[in-house]
Amino acid sequence: MTKITLKPVTPSSSDLPSATLHVLGGLSLRDNDDQPIELKARKSRQLLAYLAIPSDQTRSREQLAALLWSDRQEEQARGSLRTALSGIRRAIGDDALIVEHDTIRLRSGYLDTDYENLKRLSTNGTHILKLDDFYAGEFLYGQEHDSELFIDWLRGLRTECSDVALEILEKNADRFSESGDNASAIGLMRESLSLEPLKEQTHRTIMTLYVANGEKAMALAQFRTCKEVLLHELDTGPDPETQALADSIALRDVSVSKELQQHSAQISEETASPISLAVNPDKNVPSIAVLPFVNMSGDAEQSYFADGITEDIIIDLSDVEALSVAAKSSSEMYRGTAVSPARISEELGVKYILQGSVRKSGENVRIAALLIDTASNRQIWAERYDRTLDNIFQLQSEISNEIVNALKINLKLVDGDTSAVQSATNAEAYQYYLHGKSLRKSDACSNTGLATTLFERAISVDPNFVRAYAELARCEASLASQLNLFGKKLEAALSKAQAHCDKALQIDPTSVEAYLAQGQIFSTAKEFTSAKKSFRKALTLKPKSAEALSSLGNYYFAVEGDIEKAYTYVKQAYAIDPDKSCSVLVLTCLNGLNEPEELQSAARDVLLRQKRQIGLDPYNFSAVHLVAYASYLLGNVEEAKHWTNIATAFDLDHRVLIYNLACLHSLLGSIDNALTTLERSLKIASSPEEVNYAKNVDPDLELLRKDPRFEELFARYES
Repeated sequence: MTKITLKPVTPSSSDLPSATLHVLGGLSLRDNDDQPIELKARKSRQLLAYLAIPSDQTRSREQLAALLWSDRQEEQARGSLRTALSGIRRAIGDDALIVEHDTIRLRSGYLDTDYENLKRLSTNGTHILKLDDFYAGEFLYGQEHDSELFIDWLRGLRTECSDVALEILEKNADRFSESGDNASAIGLMRESLSLEPLKEQTHRTIMTLYVANGEKAMALAQFRTCKEVLLHELDTGPDPETQALADSIALRDVSVSKELQQHSAQISEETASPISLAVNPDKNVPSIAVLPFVNMSGDAEQSYFADGITEDIIIDLSDVEALSVAAKSSSEMYRGTAVSPARISEELGVKYILQGSVRKSGENVRIAALLIDTASNRQIWAERYDRTLDNIFQLQSEISNEIVNALKINLKLVDGDTSAVQSATNAEAYQYYLHGKSLRKSDACSNTGLATTLFERAISVDPNFVRAYAELARCEASLASQLNLFGKKLEAALSKAQAHCDKALQIDPTSVEAYLAQGQIFSTAKEFTSAKKSFRKALTLKPKSAEALSSLGNYYFAVEGDIEKAYTYVKQAYAIDPDKSCSVLVLTCLNGLNEPEELQSAARDVLLRQKRQIGLDPYNFSAVHLVAYASYLLGNVEEAKHWTNIATAFDLDHRVLIYNLACLHSLLGSIDNALTTLERSLKIASSPEEVNYAKNVDPDLELLRKDPRFEELFARYES
């Protein structure tokens, strides 16, 4: 390409300014046709920026010489200054500079700057839709200098520009919020976090907007992100105002908040000593734990992005035959903590630890990764990647391969690479997928609908995104169940879900996720034999899939009533990934088998893991519920009652979670609380089979059936 260089232009009063100096996101000089004006010397460009911003500033030669040439003798510095000034004149015009005695200033109006445009924008009320519309990046990005004078000037202007951009974003967010467009307001406030992730007021505003938009789980996710950033950057916690807002979102009864926070702190102290979270570690096999990559932006949406990258790296590494990888749910326990690598190694039974961070800004992403050998406490590999989102998929695979090479392991994939990153071809679709997947896994029923929308968006952007089709099918099957659809409505909903499942299998006949979705669809339709076949197919394709094992175990438990066979699958799933759903099923199976020692061992393990979760996230209802249930199974009735009362304070909208809470109250003999909670669950649509199971079958409600109010309650809801 031929380089275009402008000849010097001396503007007249009629055509000022003749060029624009761009100082946001870098430093460049361009004419009114957006063609580059050549100003080769870096210090000449920096000098021009200093003369131009702020405008109409008079500078002394002594000041300018010290600004950029303080490392030289006075005469040499002045000579370098003269050379730089000559270069500026040649580039933009002989009369660009006004020299009076020993002072210099840039002629007023000679140059336009995006700095001045930013200042004007803050006062003229222009409607803004996104940060990129007016702010290209940090003031003089990449233009650092050794001079203290230059650094002080640079630091001040960077703060000023960032503050102005924040003000513009906040004004426009307020405008959207007042008009009822909470989604647009959230988008702008999220972008403001990329400028100042430690501003708690911004976090609170986003939390409030999420609640107003019906996204309570996202509001609490934003709170957790706020906590993580404050801990990582300032080693402190949120302000009382932020904490109180989170309490009001998460809890029906905020009076338990103080106690819950005290429990969280106490649990953290109790677990200060190393604990064993390893599952049958083989010391002869190289082992690694991938800790949650830290989201450096402060934006909860980007937490999902960082979590997705973490999960995909775990998936990639798990496919390496000669490498043992700690379960994601185990590594997750160290999110936002300052636990030493040596302790993590001892608790998880691993030799290597991968730490990382993700910072996403617009279409750019920076990923830093660090691999530690805990035996020698030595960093054996580290890398930083600056990429655009267009090649994020290649980047994740590159990181995994780098780690494998660092461990000197021959790459031998067990089942082939089936990670999500390989089934997506579009970065935007991938982000929708990550966000939707996180919402689907949350405790809030209302998020299933939001997740459905996100998976639909992913497919619209990438029509061949297999996992998005599978997740969409699962969401639609879940909604059919949650909304208690019957007859033709149920048939139509499941037919739609099956169509998405069929599409996934048409693209990839070996999709484990699609067969798991198919099994869920058949289960919802009460076609249990077909459901069993689908779950078995998923397990055949991926024998180490914790979800496939757990699904088969749940089938044998709930459909065939074969607790012993169910436990054989659930036990394997728990060994691979002891997540919350698998933990419940393990305890439930063992409670129905005559294996008291094994039950006690499993209950202690679940109790330990879930208490650690509460230490990290006091608003984790599932963890609180499991601590209460495990305490009950261990015979600690008073402890179980205590945690059950705390669980009762949570603001829940998920029928199954509310029903499980009612069962806890019943097991503990809290009849009044059990009946009240059971009625809350029945008010949310339930199928006749579910009503019948609760009324006549569920052993957890046995004590409740002796109360006459039990029959009266079901008389109101049976149909």
